[in-house]
Amino acid sequence: MLEIVNRTEKTVHGSAEYIGRPSALGNPFKVGRYTRDEAVEMYRQGCVRNLSRIPLPTFQALLEA
Repeated sequence: MLEIVNRTEKTVHGSAEYIGRPSALGNPFKVGRYTRDEAVEMYRQGCVRNLSRIPLPTFQALLEA
């Protein structure tokens, strides 16, 4: 199971995966530069194109979710 932790947590532990902007799962499209809907849609499209960047255990957990 993939664990999501609050972004203010200092450490990521156990099966938790950091998903902030610089990570493979982070959304690089900032709201403000784009609308929320645009940012989410571009993120979705980018995820499909960049599946190889997602660590295997994280990818497996996403499939199980």
